[in-house]
Amino acid sequence: MRTILVGLGAALLSWILLCLCVVAWLSWTRAGRFARDQRVMSEDYSAVRKEYGDPFELLDRGKRQQEFVAFPLISIITGVVVGLAGKVRPGWVAVVALFPLQIFLLAANSFAAWAFIRALVYFLLAFFCASWVQRMKVASTPKAASPPTA
Repeated sequence: MRTILVGLGAALLSWILLCLCVVAWLSWTRAGRFARDQRVMSEDYSAVRKEYGDPFELLDRGKRQQEFVAFPLISIITGVVVGLAGKVRPGWVAVVALFPLQIFLLAANSFAAWAFIRALVYFLLAFFCASWVQRMKVASTPKAASPPTA
């Protein structure tokens, strides 16, 4: 029962971190401000390029920031939380907990082949982080002293 609760909590955590990442990207980055701008749809390409620069390069740069910085951080944080809270197979629980992030990634990239490769990398990152944290947690717990035998 504890493993199921840890998995559901970590899945919720990864979804919340994904939402926070998207909100932060839309609020703080130039690419996010471009994506939010309602005037962009009614203006011609030269006016948009004059104000924002090349919009395609701008959005591509924002996408790379998410895929190479934000999504690996979400994978690491989810893996660490599962490693700290879980007792049984924390690596696999972390992989299952990343499904919300992976579904978003695959759907946003139209199920392209490289999206599956990145999904595998994020899964492996979460798996090894959770396993490593759990192994370190078990190694650091003090062993109970056994009574002396006579």
